[in-house]
Amino acid sequence: DVSLKIGFSTDDLAKELSQIDISVVTSRLVENSPLTLLEAKSAHLFCIAPDSGGVPEFVTKETSVLFESNSVSSLDGAISLTFSKIKASLPAE
Repeated sequence: DVSLKIGFSTDDLAKELSQIDISVVTSRLVENSPLTLLEAKSAHLFCIAPDSGGVPEFVTKETSVLFESNSVSSLDGAISLTFSKIKASLPAE
């Protein structure tokens, strides 16, 4: 199930993050430490983020996938890879 949640108050941040499995940071700006990424990491979420600015310094291969900034095809590949990683980590049925 994939859903998109937009527009909630900062008072509800912890509650909203607890309902998320993956955080996708798609900023086109070169950022050193995007707050969205820091919040996702603090909630122990798997992250998909651009390979620009300081972002690569905040993520690990075990909990994140980087994609080439401004590349839709790279983002698509990162999303596919993320779902594969998560599926592989689930217990066998």
